[in-house]
Amino acid sequence: RFGAATQAPDAGELARFDLAAGDRALHTIGGGIYDRSQRPQADLELRLLNSPLRETPAPALFEEEQSRFATQTNARGEYHFSGLLAGAYTLLIRLPTGEIAVRDLAISTTGPTGYDFTI
Repeated sequence: RFGAATQAPDAGELARFDLAAGDRALHTIGGGIYDRSQRPQADLELRLLNSPLRETPAPALFEEEQSRFATQTNARGEYHFSGLLAGAYTLLIRLPTGEIAVRDLAISTTGPTGYDFTI
């Protein structure tokens, strides 16, 4: 079900849409991934799992198709995910070494929408 869109924007402005899945709003989050020297980390593969990490090792979860949420950081180390329901998520980040970094986050209607990480 889709809510009503706001009035059409002027050139250069973004339209704001009130999207809903049932009665639950969909959210967009994003942020940046940096090394300890605060340099952006480009071309990292990311997976967002819509449940907290279980007993399964992170590398095995990274390869599973349990979540449709996958992206890659851009040249500025930025990423974003959209179409998310509120709840607990686990972000898996494949590092250049092949290791998987794990970060937990929670999405809510009143919570943050930006998540920066240092790896």
